[in-house]
Amino acid sequence: MPHLAVLTALASSAIAANAALADGCNTRSFTIPSWLIENYTTTGSRASFRVLNRATNTTTNLVCQATPGSDGTSSCTASSSSADQGLVVSLQPVNSTSSRVLLNQTWSCYDVKPLTFTATGSGLLSSICAPSEICITVIPPPTLIKGSLRTPVSITPSYGSGPTGHNNEGCAALSRTPSWELSASQIARRTSFNSDGTTTMSGNAFIQVTNYVTGSATGCLIQSFSRAGGFQVMDCQEQAPYRPRDKYRVKTEAMFDQDKFELVLNETWFCDDVSSTAPYSSIQFTATSHVSLPLECQDFPIEGSKDLVVFCTGSEDTNPVWNGTLVGEEHLPAYESLQDPLPNADSCTVSSVLSPAWRIGNLAANTNPGGSVGSLTFQIELATGDTPGSYPATIIQSWEKLSGNDENTEGKGEEKDGEWYTCGFPEGEQPEHLTACTFLYDASKKTLALNATWTCRDLDREYPIYFSGITDHTIPDLSCQPVAGSNETRCATTRGKAWTAAIESVKWHQ
Repeated sequence: MPHLAVLTALASSAIAANAALADGCNTRSFTIPSWLIENYTTTGSRASFRVLNRATNTTTNLVCQATPGSDGTSSCTASSSSADQGLVVSLQPVNSTSSRVLLNQTWSCYDVKPLTFTATGSGLLSSICAPSEICITVIPPPTLIKGSLRTPVSITPSYGSGPTGHNNEGCAALSRTPSWELSASQIARRTSFNSDGTTTMSGNAFIQVTNYVTGSATGCLIQSFSRAGGFQVMDCQEQAPYRPRDKYRVKTEAMFDQDKFELVLNETWFCDDVSSTAPYSSIQFTATSHVSLPLECQDFPIEGSKDLVVFCTGSEDTNPVWNGTLVGEEHLPAYESLQDPLPNADSCTVSSVLSPAWRIGNLAANTNPGGSVGSLTFQIELATGDTPGSYPATIIQSWEKLSGNDENTEGKGEEKDGEWYTCGFPEGEQPEHLTACTFLYDASKKTLALNATWTCRDLDREYPIYFSGITDHTIPDLSCQPVAGSNETRCATTRGKAWTAAIESVKWHQ
């Protein structure tokens, strides 16, 4: 069995968050326009509570008249002159112990570029009353009020489903006595007899375990066994039907002993179910276990040699279940939602508004003696973050040539002199974001102008945002040479080397 220090190291790394959170005001405003309400108290004819804007991290203390006006709502005012004047709040009584809070707020961010945001939201506040008629909130932790952005674009963030099993009934209580089930296993080991009389061991292993509390299934793999034998670290991935968010995901680390069929497992998962044994907050659990797997093996001699392959699997009659030991229980901030959208500065929408740019590469073009384009192709993708994506769109020259003075191009960025062409896409290829474009390529000046439209659906799939913008830049690292046997000139950039080009005059609509 591995030394305790190894187990501790694995458990510690499982607890640590493994995501780089984009934490700027602009990014948070787009992805989590929302508020936290705490200290909700009613007494006599008034109510009071505190509101925190999650995008700006600013707090306002409010006092509301408990008696509603003619419109059925009670207006709320800030209790200090330094409060944010962009916040408008009212209460709408539901019954004797509950009210609906209505929020409307306008704020500005300056961390990337100056932008003003407006968002609205509503939620239910409930309280319990003492004989003194002082009523306090039913749930001590802050109440999360999810909002919808109204300006500069209309977005109601698409909330995720959360990590597997987080809201299963009894999740938190059962997590304190964790257990796993072996749901699949496949071990293959080959013994090869060498000419010098020595033997070489090789093989691989796949094991799938299911957390008995959350129901999350994780597959762990060793591509190639170590010749030294003994415990070896496995590569584990949750078998989820969707891509989990990096901030809150079931994380499994495992080591497997190929000689003794022993498995050491460390896993982190989350619960936020409401029960009498768990507070109303999200909890992160980490547990470890060590088990000897009851595998059944069969020998398969290799014809024509002394080599032997041993193939082992779990029993068809039963899938063993074993217990583990809880090594970590951590309460997340009370307002933290496991289904909250993860603020991501590299998203399509945020990048398009705050720092729009294209990432372009693999350009190759043939031009005629007069400078007209004979053929052109390049790859392009929206520049979201520092790392290139996996599937840039390929642009090929369409033979639909547009004149710079044509009425179809006027006001769209193609007023620049030269031959503009409509972008074409290879048959069957659908770009991820780009919807249409025209381009102007000038080989003598080594420039590329691009007028494009693209669509972002990352924050709100039901109501996408449509963008348009113009790029006009010098192509870096472009080399040209005559085409043998032709009067054309071929220019190309270094294969595999991309560059970014800022998008100007960006407009958007929905």
